[in-house]
Parts: sequence; structure tokens; C-alpha cells
Amino acid sequence: MATRSPTSTSFYHEVTCPICLDYFEDPVTVDCGHNFCQACITQYLGDSDADPSCPLCRERLEANNFNPNWQLASLVLIKKIQEEGQVEGKDGVCKTHGEPLKLFCMDDEVPICEVCNGSNLHRGHSVFPTEEASHQYKERIGVLVKSLKQERKRLVDRKLAKDQKKQKCLKQLETEKQKIVSAFENMHEYLVQKQHLWLDQLEDLTKELERKQDENLTRVSEEISRLNGLIAEMGGKCRQPPSEFLQQKQNILPFALLLQSGADMASVLLTRQFLDETSCPICLDYFTDPVILDCGHSFCKACLAMCWKETQRPAFCPHCRQEAQRTSFRPNRQLANVVEIAKQFTSQAERTNCERHGEPLEFFCRVCEAHVCNVCKRSQEHSEHAMFNLDQISQKMKQGIQAEVQLLVQERQVVREWKLAEEERIKAFPAELEEEKNKITGAFEQMHNFLHELQRFWLNELEDLEKEMKEKKESNIVKLSQDIAFLSSHITDMEKKRQLPPVGFLQGLGTWVIRFVQWKRRRTVLGISTGIEERLISYTQKNSFLKDTLEKCKGLLMQAPNKVSITLDPGTVHPFLVVTEDLKSLRRRREMQDVQDNPGRFDSMLYALAHAKFTSGRYWWEVVVEEEKEERERANWAVGVAKESVRRKGFVRMSPSEGIWAIGKGKDESASSDPFWASTLPERTPLSLSYEPRKIRVSLDYDQGCVEFYNAHTDDLIFKFQQASFSEEKVQPFFHVWWGAGLKC
Repeated sequence: MATRSPTSTSFYHEVTCPICLDYFEDPVTVDCGHNFCQACITQYLGDSDADPSCPLCRERLEANNFNPNWQLASLVLIKKIQEEGQVEGKDGVCKTHGEPLKLFCMDDEVPICEVCNGSNLHRGHSVFPTEEASHQYKERIGVLVKSLKQERKRLVDRKLAKDQKKQKCLKQLETEKQKIVSAFENMHEYLVQKQHLWLDQLEDLTKELERKQDENLTRVSEEISRLNGLIAEMGGKCRQPPSEFLQQKQNILPFALLLQSGADMASVLLTRQFLDETSCPICLDYFTDPVILDCGHSFCKACLAMCWKETQRPAFCPHCRQEAQRTSFRPNRQLANVVEIAKQFTSQAERTNCERHGEPLEFFCRVCEAHVCNVCKRSQEHSEHAMFNLDQISQKMKQGIQAEVQLLVQERQVVREWKLAEEERIKAFPAELEEEKNKITGAFEQMHNFLHELQRFWLNELEDLEKEMKEKKESNIVKLSQDIAFLSSHITDMEKKRQLPPVGFLQGLGTWVIRFVQWKRRRTVLGISTGIEERLISYTQKNSFLKDTLEKCKGLLMQAPNKVSITLDPGTVHPFLVVTEDLKSLRRRREMQDVQDNPGRFDSMLYALAHAKFTSGRYWWEVVVEEEKEERERANWAVGVAKESVRRKGFVRMSPSEGIWAIGKGKDESASSDPFWASTLPERTPLSLSYEPRKIRVSLDYDQGCVEFYNAHTDDLIFKFQQASFSEEKVQPFFHVWWGAGLKC
């Protein structure tokens, strides 16, 4: 069946109030941009139980903050005048041409005469005889009448069910009050038991700390002795004569390179590092047939084979302990070439006598870049060349060693000061222990007081809810009765209209049908408030919630001594991420920061780690998610834990296979519509959450290989990794920010 033209229908919708479904009267615009009759929106906001909000988009509104819409009022007037101009004459006669209204324009939904049909006003429109059009619309009205009757029956049933439900819930309230009182009494009893247990555990912890402090002092004393030995050894080197000093292998190569390049002492130290990099970590000599493993470390082929031959267990890298295939190594030809160059430098530096004259090589020719003796120096070949005395170079290197000695002395002083501070702390520990006991006792007293206040608060809220339910009960039944009466009236009007002759039936039909459709939409938009029912359901569940809370409280109290304060490690943060001065917050910048690229910094992935490192025990910390309002749909972030050995360079997938266990938010290419996920294998696991978490509690049980994530506001479990394999490595808090959010720990 043909319908009104899209343009005409759209225009009618634009000049109709979404609440009363009639033409606007005194139209006003609210903060979100939608329009309503002033009287309609005022009444709607006055009847609402919740915070003022737009009936269409639910955006919060300021009460009585309306602006008149004069342009819309003018459009309404134009539409009314247009409809008045299209009203047919009496007795089925066109008032314009005086001809019988035998036709019906389906586009404009008005009866017309033969003359109107031939006019420009209706040219190209779909036109049918009035009898045929009337028959089609009456069938449609019949369907609508049936729909209205079903709606009326639904409202009548709902009215009865609502009355019965309210009576039942009011009876339940009294029972729930008693259950709440009982649950709080159980919580008080548990707190008393836990307080005694904690005080006993504190005594045991004190003994353990004293033992560990003694061990630490022993290790510090050993470190001081080691530093004393290094200082003495390096001081002895500085007192050696140049010839003996330069004969030592660890000094030969830096000395040779220093002569050839004229570099400063910093270059000499770098050269020593170069010498170390050309040595195998197993045999500590120059590489022979070097091979490289998948992890990137290199070894002599024979050394690696010998190392792996000693065990039948799976092969591991001798340096980083990453599992490797016994046949997966490859020749490292570039490293072999570098080793040959290092050997040539060493061979050149080890020569002490001139091959031509047999005299000691006491000088270095800057022009020829070669060692020369005293005879070579006076020869015509080198007479005008710049020369360096080897004694002077030796002295320069000794000065560098002396500088290193000063650094070691400073380090020794720092260690000594730490030892003194630790000894002072041991002396102050008994007083701190007593203070901690007092804190525990005071904290439990505060918890008891808080529970008493919370119990009174909940019971008072139940009393208020009971009173409010009694008041709202009659109001809701009245509203339902009004809706039922409204539907009954419309059903009667529609059945009467179906009895009219074709022309009378079709007059004003289009507007009437559109108003009916919009009334059905209004039922969806406005609806009957279910806020009271939701609150009732919430409060009737208080008892079960308290039982769950008691169990969670036990778990939280067990974890409380292991709560850790987290600070971010700036040395791991990707250059696109910025850390606040207190090392507590992390956000993304639009430009990359100019920071030093160190081995521990993520260079491709927007990741960051915290300073804390765990190797055993149970710990938990909380992370606040601060999403930007305008970017909430695109927000992308993650929190969790990661191994200390997690790769920092290149692409690093967020998954347990890479040593990362995390949950986060952000749409990906998967078919799931859930924005939240857990980084599981082989694919991410979508998480369907009732509420978006704004504060996440991360709980780590290292010994059990368990990582749990909770909504810190509701204590609801979000996700749990039960078999995390940490491989006895250190584990650190992990953070990721891609867009539209910040993380605060």
C-alpha cells in the first residue's frame, strides 16, 4: 500500500512534539538540541524520579534551562496553513473546483477530484479511486486496532502484576533487615579473630626481618671487601712501569687504539668494552667459529656444543636461559670478521721492538700511524712527523684508571653509608614494631566503627525505600490506569472511523495514522520508570551481597599486608608515553619525547613497567583508569604483569607467550563487539562486563602462578589467569596506553 511521500512525512515529524505527538505549542530547545512543547517538557521533567534528562537521548539537562525556537514555531504555522488549504469541501465535494471527490492521492493522503488530478499540484502522484484506497486503509486500521487491544491487555496484566509484586517485596523487606543485622554481626566476629591473628603474624615477621637484615649486613660487608680489593688492585696497576703496564692484555688493545685515533679516556673505556664483546661468554677468549642463537646471543660453536653435551635436558641459552633448539644456531660471520680485526690490533700492540732496528718501540708516528723506535724517529722518513711518547700515553691511561678508582671509592662510601643507616634502622626497629601494633589495633577499631555506621545507613535506606514504595505504588497504578483509558478511547475512535463512508473515512487519515505510530514510539521512549523496582531488587539482594562481602573481606584481609605501592619505571616507558613527576600516572603524548634509548626501553610498543619486581609471595595493587570523555569509544589501554625478560625492542604481542598477562579495553579486528578482553592464547578472550571498571585491582600470587583482576569499586572478579608460568623469573606490573585514556597507580 502506498504511503505519504518521504518529504511530506519527514516534514510532519520535524514539526511534531515527541511527547504529545501533536504540533508544537510554544516550542523550546533543550541543552542537547532536541525540541519539545514547553508545557510537555516541563511536565515530563517534573514527573521524573531520576536526574533531569532528555526523553530522546537521555543526556542530562539543567531544569528550566530552555530556549524558545521561533523558527520552528513559524514552520508549525506554515504546516497548519498548508493542511487547512488541503481540507476537502463538505459532502464529498472539492471546495476548489466543486467537483465530486472520487479519487485519493496516496502521496499527499487527501481525497481529490478529477480536476485536481490533472493539476500540477498532483501531477506524477499515485492516485486511486476512493473506494479502493478506503478498503486498503481500513484493512490497515483493523491491524492497528488489534495491536492496540493487545497493548491494552498487556497494560492491564502489568497493572495486576505490579500490584502483586509490590506487596511481595514489602513483605521481603522486613526479612532482609534481619538478615543484614545478622551478617554484620558475623563480620564483627571475624574481625576480632583476624586482629589476633595479625598481631601473632607480626611477631613472626619481626623475627624473619631480623634474620634477613643480618644476611644483608653480611653481604654488604662482603661487597665492601670486594671494593677494597678492586681499589688496591687498580692502584697497584697505576704504580707499574710503562713497559710492564702495557704488556697486560686488557690494556694492549685500548692503548693501540688510543695511539691510532688520539681519543680521550672515554674512548679507551669503550675500547675495553669492545674487547669484551669479542670474547666468548663461556671460554672468555676470542670467539672461534662464532654462532648465534634465536635469542640473539653468540658463542663459540665448540663451547656451545660442549655446554649442551653435559645435559640431556632441553637446551637453553647459557646467557639468558631462553629455551633453544639444539640445531637452531647459525654462523655469525660478521662477528667472526670483527674478532679478526681485534686480533690484528692486539698483535700490533704486543710488538715491543722495532723489526728494522731491534730497538724498543717507544714512540708512535701520528702521520704513518705506526709504532717507531728512537732510530726511526731520527730518520729522514719520520723527521718531520708528529710523534707521541709511549710513556706519556701510559701515564694518560693510568690517569683514567685512577679516575675509575675514585668512582670505586665513591661507591664504597655509598655502601658504607647504607650499612650505617641499616644498623641504625635495626636499632629503631623495636619502637617501629610497637607503633605498627598500635596501628593494627586502631585500624580494626575503625573497621568496627565503619561497619556500625554502614549497618545503620543500610537499615535507614531500607526504611526510606519502604516509605517511598508505598507512596509510589498508588502513583504507578494511576499512570497505568490512565494509559489503559487512553488506549480504550483510541480503540473506540478507530472502530467508529472504520464505519464512515470512503470520502469521510479518508479525510485527515494520514495525520491520524502518523500520530498513532508516534504514540507507539512514545511508549518506548517514555515508558514507566523502573528505577524504584531496580532499587528494590538491589536492596533485597543485600543479604547475599553481605555474605559474599564477608568472604571477600577475608581474602582482602589476608592480602592487606602484601599491598604494594607502585611507581612507574621511566627507563622502560615508550617515548610516546609521558610519566608524571611522582611516577604515578601514565598518558600518551601526540609527539615523541626526546629520551635516551636504553636496552630496557620499549621502542615499538606503547608499553611501560613499574619498578616493583616480585619473585615469590602474594601482592596486589590498584590502577585508576582515566578515560577522556570525548574519546571514550576509542579508548585503548591495558594493565597486568610481565616478566622482567619481556622483549623491549620491535613488535611484542601482548600475550602469555611473550611473558605478558593482562586485561584491557579496545576494539580489535575480531568479530566480538565487547571492547574488553583478556590477553589469552591462542586468541584474546572477550569480556562481557556489566559495568566499565574505573579502578582495577591486580592481584598476583607468584607461587601459585595466578593473576586476578577485580573491579575495585564492586569487588567483582573481571578475569583470572590460573596457570601463569613465570619460570622463576622476576615479574613486574605492566601498563599499556594507546589512545583516549590515562592510567594512575
